[in-house]
Amino acid sequence: MRHQALEQMPNVTSPPVSSPMDWVATLDRLRAQLDGMQEALQTKPNGVAALHRVRSVIRARAQRLRFFDTGLFADPAWDILLELYARELAQQRISVSKLCYASNVPPTTALRWIQSLERQGLLCREDDPTDGRRTWIELMPVASQKMAAYFEEFGDLP
Repeated sequence: MRHQALEQMPNVTSPPVSSPMDWVATLDRLRAQLDGMQEALQTKPNGVAALHRVRSVIRARAQRLRFFDTGLFADPAWDILLELYARELAQQRISVSKLCYASNVPPTTALRWIQSLERQGLLCREDDPTDGRRTWIELMPVASQKMAAYFEEFGDLP
């Protein structure tokens, strides 16, 4: 899977230190690494700000259901892509069953759209090796790039 957040983290272990000055140098180096990670989260397309924007769009789309009939704005493919992109930004996995629920359409409809998006090369599935009943699903790199480009160009438009 592409969700390898732990493997992408910088190596924060350090060689044994023998003097207080070594400790200070090690702490300064670690502080600089953490500052760089924090800055990257704020400025990269997959940062915290991008995640908040995507989640805001998802919430806005869900709010429409308070005012209009559910069938009026049915767009399961977009809801699926939004949820998967948000999960990717948050470095979280989602199972197929939970993705069906998150898309706010009947499971059979969501599964048809998932299959269609998978045939188009936008999604991929991976069986959970620890639970044979669960299958993980995520965006393919091309879909992730397209979602990032969309949000960079159009911002918060739903």
